[in-house]
Amino acid sequence: MPTTLSDLARDAGVSIATASRALNGMRGVRPATSRRVDAAARRLGYRSIRSSRPTATMHYSGSALDAAILRDLIGAVGPGGKVLVCPMPAGRDARR
Repeated sequence: MPTTLSDLARDAGVSIATASRALNGMRGVRPATSRRVDAAARRLGYRSIRSSRPTATMHYSGSALDAAILRDLIGAVGPGGKVLVCPMPAGRDARR
């Protein structure tokens, strides 16, 4: 049976959310915790299933995507994720 994220988190002594954030290189994880999660992943032979990753969605309405907006979008998707940028018709409510 393959190692699950729950197994990995238990072995590393962290929550499932923290294990996920550490594996995805997201902000808010202490370096020591990240190293502990990485070590547990190697020890247990953990392999993530990329196709099961949730899709991050961000709506933006403006005349141009500036660097801060792109940084936030890429940070929300995480390493290995994909970003699709589509134009919206003028006047459409971006908050919908």
